[in-house]
Amino acid sequence: MLILKASLHAKCMEIASWQDMVDRLLTPVIVLNAGAGIVAANLAVQDIFSVGRGLSRRGGQLTAMLPKKRAELETACSAALNAPIDQVTTLSLRCGEVVRHFTILCAPNPGGGRRLVLLGDQPQMLGFNVNAMLRRRYRLSPAEADLMVHLANGLSTRDIAERRRVTVDTLRTQYRAAMSKMDCRSLTEAIIAVRRIPMLAE
Repeated sequence: MLILKASLHAKCMEIASWQDMVDRLLTPVIVLNAGAGIVAANLAVQDIFSVGRGLSRRGGQLTAMLPKKRAELETACSAALNAPIDQVTTLSLRCGEVVRHFTILCAPNPGGGRRLVLLGDQPQMLGFNVNAMLRRRYRLSPAEADLMVHLANGLSTRDIAERRRVTVDTLRTQYRAAMSKMDCRSLTEAIIAVRRIPMLAE
């Protein structure tokens, strides 16, 4: 999972626009309105659009080039928009020669309503060093830090629950505890904070 939601930290809530926020990020980020209209996209997304395969912008709308992937994109966006705000949806599609993975989150918009945020994959998955940094910085338990790293890497709560052999409710309790310790108001805000940890360490 990779970067953004409108109810970020109190500091981030003062952003002038979604575009200002996504321009700060290196990984692909696309913000959509409920009708799939593109509200903001950063330079990494422009690079994906320029490939001419995978995702494209048509009439201000985000679309996939292949009909099957277009249907998958619409289904994933609809699922994210209609799901609880802390649920995560993922989508993979080929953009040129590279398969890109997107995490789709529903975020409250500071001006009201909801936005869909598509967070493109990072070149590398977050590793154990991020887990240790989370534990030091936010005083997360080992289980909470591990869970937050898995969520930031794009795993669903269902996948993580199966791996750990626990219930999804147990994971919700853990990520809510982690969100509280991280002073985050939403799961996406917490994922953004996790994704920023390596940048803070540099």
